[in-house]
Amino acid sequence: MGSILVAECECGFKSEEMFAGGGMLNFYEVCNAPAICKECGIIFTRNFMSTKKNIRCPNCKKKALYYNDPILHGDKQGEEVVFSWNLPADESFILPHTTYCCPQCRQMNLRFFDVGCWD
Repeated sequence: MGSILVAECECGFKSEEMFAGGGMLNFYEVCNAPAICKECGIIFTRNFMSTKKNIRCPNCKKKALYYNDPILHGDKQGEEVVFSWNLPADESFILPHTTYCCPQCRQMNLRFFDVGCWD
């Protein structure tokens, strides 16, 4: 079962709901994960299992980054996680409970919140 995430920043940025992970029928092939395009200033999701690290922005087609990249993380706050998805070959996609780079203000004040589940 996947998670529904939203991202909010102190600057007023608020994302649409993002359907992260996968559903009952596709969890072996799909792990939708949040990513950022710093060029366009948008957050979007892509299938981490099919693209791994090399993703492109859906708008400008420039390189984008998944939010599990430590370069996008602020100070880690404990061991809690907002979202995680176990993948084959002992790999996982993890969003720790921390602050992240905001696509709008570019500061490390963005937070992800788990607001529900989907299947």
